[in-house]
Amino acid sequence: LDGGTTLKLVGNRWRAVNFNYIISPNSVLEFELKSSVVGEIHGIGLDNNLTLDPSTTFNLFGTQTYGLMNYRYSGSVNYQYFSIPIGQFFNDSMNYLFFARDHDVSNPHAKSYFSNVRIIES
Repeated sequence: LDGGTTLKLVGNRWRAVNFNYIISPNSVLEFELKSSVVGEIHGIGLDNNLTLDPSTTFNLFGTQTYGLMNYRYSGSVNYQYFSIPIGQFFNDSMNYLFFARDHDVSNPHAKSYFSNVRIIES
């Protein structure tokens, strides 16, 4: 959405994009998140093998305890800005940026909007 600056995930969706990046101690992941329907996990992270790993998943919102829970969405239905110093959590070469939407019900309809996602070196 928004000319490519926003990703909308609905239901039970885990999506990854190629994103070759070497995480340094100064790497910071910045983005905005909003959600109008809560699921079990609304998350973001980096990965190098497309295997779910709680040590590289930031669980921002939801009813399930999974992954890194240090940063949480307020549930306000408005965009909330996040600045996560990912270099303080892991230092590695990553191949993928992923987005997590876990909603394990018969009619999954939880929503996440990730906007203006970027990594900077502070």
